Amino acid sequence: MTSQQPPTIDFFAREALPAPQVSAGEARRIAERLGITANVEPLGSQQDANFLLRGKDGAALAVLKIANPAFGASEIEAQDEAADLLAASRPELRIAAAIVKTGSGPATARLLRHLPGGTLSGSRHLPPRSSAAMGAIAGRVSAALRDFRHPGLDREL
Repeated sequence: MTSQQPPTIDFFAREALPAPQVSAGEARRIAERLGITANVEPLGSQQDANFLLRGKDGAALAVLKIANPAFGASEIEAQDEAADLLAASRPELRIAAAIVKTGSGPATARLLRHLPGGTLSGSRHLPPRSSAAMGAIAGRVSAALRDFRHPGLDREL
């Protein structure tokens, strides 16, 4: 990580924050520098570059998350601390907490615990049961984070 902190992002001033362009080959080399030799599958993301790392047997090992360079060390640290807090205070929730992280150039690469499952995208309708479950999870997360403070959370949303 460079010593300069990028300016705080004003999400109202931009239409999008495109994910960093990282090829599967680059992601494989980053994973190897983190000590994991794996097959790499790109995952979708709104603003980061995410890759599923699989072992030779096809088992999911971790998710390689390469943060958008627009976010600085403090913001990434806030994400990791919030995930650790949720994992400790809400063990019934599946939290993709950081396994390791490392600075590499202007972006941070870290490994997250893989959470198996799918997405809710693609359907025009969510069943009431899914909506209620999402609301219950959001409530538990909000309650767990109600007293969480970190300088990396200070941004325009």
